[in-house]
Amino acid sequence: ASEFAEKYGIKVELIKAGGIKASGSMFQTLSPLERQPWQDTVDAAYDQFLSVIQTERPQLTAARMKNEIVIDRQVPDRDTKGNIVKGTAHYTRYRADGGTYTPPQALEFGLVESCARRTVGHPP
Repeated sequence: ASEFAEKYGIKVELIKAGGIKASGSMFQTLSPLERQPWQDTVDAAYDQFLSVIQTERPQLTAARMKNEIVIDRQVPDRDTKGNIVKGTAHYTRYRADGGTYTPPQALEFGLVESCARRTVGHPP
């Protein structure tokens, strides 16, 4: 959006009360100083995630979660609309790479516990 606005002469004037208050605006590119608070927040959440998993599953150390490959396969290349095009790409995922998994994958990779304990007459 920032490139579009610049190309077509759209100007947005930001009124703010601090150097980083407008960071994340789609009308400007993040400077390194604006990006860092966002990165700090993401890093802190990721570290907390690793800590919770490691506390509940001592066999899954932070190093193991960051470095252990859990998915390693070839996948079809796709265009921007999701259509398969000629060629393949190598798809690799680490146990705790910061991405999301489906619930069955998270269970398989030891990141969650099964919620299959149902009692008759009570919702899951």
